[in-house]
Amino acid sequence: MPTQARAIIENYCTNARLQLDNLLGLIDVVSTRQQPDNAAILEAIGEAHRMGGAAHCMGFAHFGAALLDLGQELTAALENDEVEPIEAVWRAQHLCGMAVRQFRYVSADNSSLLRKPEEGDGYGSEAPPVGGLQSRYGDARILFAEDDASVRDLVGHILEEEGFDQVRFARSGSEALEIAETFHPTLILTDWSMKEMGGLELLRSIRGGSSTIAAEAPVIVITTQNNLGKVRAVVREGANHFLLKPFTRDVLVGAIEKVLHRAEANAERDLEPVRASGRL
Repeated sequence: MPTQARAIIENYCTNARLQLDNLLGLIDVVSTRQQPDNAAILEAIGEAHRMGGAAHCMGFAHFGAALLDLGQELTAALENDEVEPIEAVWRAQHLCGMAVRQFRYVSADNSSLLRKPEEGDGYGSEAPPVGGLQSRYGDARILFAEDDASVRDLVGHILEEEGFDQVRFARSGSEALEIAETFHPTLILTDWSMKEMGGLELLRSIRGGSSTIAAEAPVIVITTQNNLGKVRAVVREGANHFLLKPFTRDVLVGAIEKVLHRAEANAERDLEPVRASGRL
């Protein structure tokens, strides 16, 4: 069993208990007010979606689903005109019990990510080959924007195993833009929903030429919800790939390989007229 992956998941389990308590406390405060606090509800929605996505990535699908259901119920308090906001908040409070019950099973031993191959898809008990992608795309400079520390750690571990040594991490789209000023990434991975600036806004900034990142740089957008509207939005704005949490190691590596291969092929195609003219 990969020792580092297990350590990442154990650390997640410890932090998730504190994060769940904070989320439940926030919802309790909102539910006791006669008029819902929209700002507090938005904060709770963001936390529920972040925690749900992280839970899925760490191999706890049922806990993640309970958190995402909680977030969707809170969203109804703001967006569904047919439902009284306070009623939606009360229903969300009821769903908190489901999240607490599912958390009882959150331990490294129960993570599907660490299952042995014969037990189903997961990280696997054997360490994967090291340096697979780096041998082909060794000059790739990868910037990953994600507001959950556990997901950053996990993806960082996977990239390290693939041999990439030029990797930087950001907690938001705005921080990614700051890092890019000196790092000059050639591949961007970004979560959809983050505080300050989300993935879609980051993508628009890149494609619009208002950042130091090359406008044509490949971008992979990651989200927890398989929403057709989101897929259309990121494709329309120029994303190169759309990745849905939870993703396995193989899915993530496959997406990176596909995007880098396509970028390399496009670069070669653009050079053909220059070669033909004898200027290269």
